[in-house]
Amino acid sequence: SVQVTQSATIWDDNSVWTHSDAQLDGAKQSGAGLSLKGVDAVWNFNSGSDGWTFSNSYSARSTLQCGTNGSGGGSIRTYAGSTYATSPVINLNGLTSVSAHAWVRQGNSGCGEEPDSNENFYFQYKLSSGSWTTFQSYMGATAGGTSTLMNVNLPAVALHATSQIRAHQNGGSGTCCDYWFFDDVFLDIPSSATWI
Repeated sequence: SVQVTQSATIWDDNSVWTHSDAQLDGAKQSGAGLSLKGVDAVWNFNSGSDGWTFSNSYSARSTLQCGTNGSGGGSIRTYAGSTYATSPVINLNGLTSVSAHAWVRQGNSGCGEEPDSNENFYFQYKLSSGSWTTFQSYMGATAGGTSTLMNVNLPAVALHATSQIRAHQNGGSGTCCDYWFFDDVFLDIPSSATWI
């Protein structure tokens, strides 16, 4: 039978729970209900391609140790020619603010070789119509080997039921060379739901 609730647990402090792993982490209780932190989409590529797909053999999960720090973990690499690496579909419909983050590294000697002039790298988002728009660009022919953190707020037109992002290298000069790497991609999704 239905039991009448005599008291409520208000989770506004970690000490409410006795387990050492309990963390508040964005859940808030108020008179209106329980507001939950949004669930972030995270792809770190440490144990596979995490559902990302590739347009050809010029993009794939990297076997070189050239991710965010050049010494460990997984990453996606693009090289040699025009190629795309595309995220899984994620439903961002109804959200008003989502930011995209990733570590990007241009190849260097011993780590895939540097891209030349006009061998550029782009991040793009998909519109609900299915077309793609560039939101971050990296130009070839600069000093390689240093990781750069991308942090970009996506516009409202990128937030829909079939949202995706992708990485695109526009060209390369041979199958040995012109590498770009990206790693630890995530979409930061703010609080968006209240359970009453």
